Amino acid sequence: TRRIQHQFRPGRHLGHGRGDGINTNRDFRKFEDAKLESVKYLSRAGKDPEPHMRAARACDLDPTVIVLRPQYNFPRTFPIGSQAFAADVEPQMRAFGAHHDVLWLVEIHNEPNAYDEGFGGTWRDGQAFAEWWLEVRELLRPMMPPDAKWGFPGLSPGDKSDFRGSSHQQFFEEARAAWQEADWVGAHSYWQAAEHMNHPDFGASWKWIKERSEKPFAITEFANTSPVSVVSREEKARQYVQYYRALRSVAGLLGAYGYIVEETSAQWADQKWDSKMAEIVGARDF
Repeated sequence: TRRIQHQFRPGRHLGHGRGDGINTNRDFRKFEDAKLESVKYLSRAGKDPEPHMRAARACDLDPTVIVLRPQYNFPRTFPIGSQAFAADVEPQMRAFGAHHDVLWLVEIHNEPNAYDEGFGGTWRDGQAFAEWWLEVRELLRPMMPPDAKWGFPGLSPGDKSDFRGSSHQQFFEEARAAWQEADWVGAHSYWQAAEHMNHPDFGASWKWIKERSEKPFAITEFANTSPVSVVSREEKARQYVQYYRALRSVAGLLGAYGYIVEETSAQWADQKWDSKMAEIVGARDF
């Protein structure tokens, strides 16, 4: 099988597809304008995978590499077992997985230490999530090519809060049984001021995950989360170019995925990429 550590050059410029629903031709034009080299898709985009596959294959990597996250809206009040989860995402996972010419990096779930992502309803600590993750991985394996690589998901970075049921560090330690079995681990990093891009609690929160796991890793979400009234989209794009440049020398980094090309809901409106952002990132000199 292909060794994932040879598929990316460090600091590759990568993009996160639409957060809710099917990517559109407008989204794919942003991929092209930003000169993306790989993309991350959510499984629900797979109702019609063909345009998504064409856009990914146009990226400058050989073989084509795609991070794919099975997507499910977790309730807070009752659990979603591994079999129910796998059954729900199966049609889309099989649609994407039918493409065997792609190296798939499957990120099983998203920010499981957050209440909106299953904490308190489906699991109450990292150990219980690890058991769930291992079960889901085995259920999903037949849906993807045999050389797919299975990733432990990016956690919501920070301490316990109204949003997070557990700090990312505590949850990660508790979930050791899963990430030790994973082929790679994900990390999420966010900041609001340029001087925090390399701060261990913000833009560089991935460093703790990398050092603790000693695994190949991908920053599967990153962004400046400030309102655009405070930090313009153009300034965010310039920061992202700087961020990618700084990551180019990081050993073990599979890639960093800028969040997010598009989103219908207003919740993440300040993180959406517009066409000008894509052009600024695409004009980088590396």
